[in-house]
Amino acid sequence: MKKSLVFSFTDSGLFSEINNLLLTVLYCKKNGYDLLIDYSSLRCISKIHLKNIFLLDDYNTINDVIITSASTRSINTYISRQSGSKKIMYLIKYYFHIIRFYISSNIHNYNYELFQNHFNKIRELRLSLSENDKNFIFQTVDNIWNFDSFSASTIHTNFVGAHIRRGDKITETEFISLDLFYREIIDKCKINNTKNVVLFTDFLGDGIKLKDMLFGYNVKVKSLDEEGYFHEEFLKQSDITKNDKTLKLCNIVHEMSLATHFIGSNDANLSAFICLLRKGKKITDLRDGGLIIY
Repeated sequence: MKKSLVFSFTDSGLFSEINNLLLTVLYCKKNGYDLLIDYSSLRCISKIHLKNIFLLDDYNTINDVIITSASTRSINTYISRQSGSKKIMYLIKYYFHIIRFYISSNIHNYNYELFQNHFNKIRELRLSLSENDKNFIFQTVDNIWNFDSFSASTIHTNFVGAHIRRGDKITETEFISLDLFYREIIDKCKINNTKNVVLFTDFLGDGIKLKDMLFGYNVKVKSLDEEGYFHEEFLKQSDITKNDKTLKLCNIVHEMSLATHFIGSNDANLSAFICLLRKGKKITDLRDGGLIIY
């Protein structure tokens, strides 16, 4: 009997979750595992809304509390937002659930592998994707992306799109200056014979600055978080607000997938997913020019 690997959603950002899921689907295919999905810790969006955006019914859902309690990501993910005595309690809880899972596995003869047992190998997989691997991921995205833009608002059919990620992301990765975005946008507008530009940023101030720098171009600035996106603050919002913001975000993702050329930084999960929707074509990764998935 084939073993099943249990992928657990957590409270990370939606496109961080989905990019990890895509890598896990590929990993399961390459290693002969069936895939089970655990939704018990999903917090960035409701399960109902998630399934309106992504078609995940081909993957079985797991409902066993012993398994779902043990299937949370790597230990670093589990304790990353805790400190002091709370972190110690989370560590104890983490290992308690793992031990409990293995005892239960022996009693009930479960044939399951937990995500965290393979976490590092799954993350390493993204660094060595073959062309066949990439094509498989592109096809998987085509099969599961179910979002239909509810307010198509592109300024033209021929436009250059750019995603400028600020907020909490600038503490995690290399800062990318507006000058670099500016030069790349000018270059791609010339190549594609257009002056139409759509800028999406979580910090409205930088969007307005870049628009001013692009004087003479037809620029539209879009921003859902005027002061920058901070995931901890997002998780504190009501489910209705989180769902609404996520659907608006998906609308912009859909729009950016239609750009003549897309510019982003693929250490931002949203940019990486847009590149997957575009099948890696006509994209610029301002970080390193290589990875199509983060």
